Amino acid sequence: MWQNRELSSRIADEFYAISSLFLLCAAMTGIRRHAGLSTFQRQALLLAAFTFVAALGFFALLSVQFDFGQCIYPSRAHPYFTSGRLIIGALIPFALLYAYGVIRLLHRASNASLPLVVLATIVLFVSISEIIVNYEVFASEHNWFHLP
Repeated sequence: MWQNRELSSRIADEFYAISSLFLLCAAMTGIRRHAGLSTFQRQALLLAAFTFVAALGFFALLSVQFDFGQCIYPSRAHPYFTSGRLIIGALIPFALLYAYGVIRLLHRASNASLPLVVLATIVLFVSISEIIVNYEVFASEHNWFHLP
């Protein structure tokens, strides 16, 4: 939200949703099949999965527990689930599962560095899309980091 307007990119949002679901499913399949994981790695990924699900459950509970009425933020349409500052705690478990999903999907590739290239490309796409979406915020004189 910036000046009561939602800042978003339809292309980026769709990429995030589709890749997240797809790669998390790939990660869970790899964990279930013990796909070349040590016991420690499997336990760490399972802990990440349980932590991520618990965080989502917590935000779901917070979101349905209150009636936000006519509030601008959070609102009935955009409850706590859409708050980046609150949900950031789920980022590390999610990132572990997301990265493992990429590795799992590309494990048969002959090039061992391909997962790293794919992850770097995703990071580049995310960074560029966030800069484009938030440019208005960066340029505002009310932002401490404003551009001249």
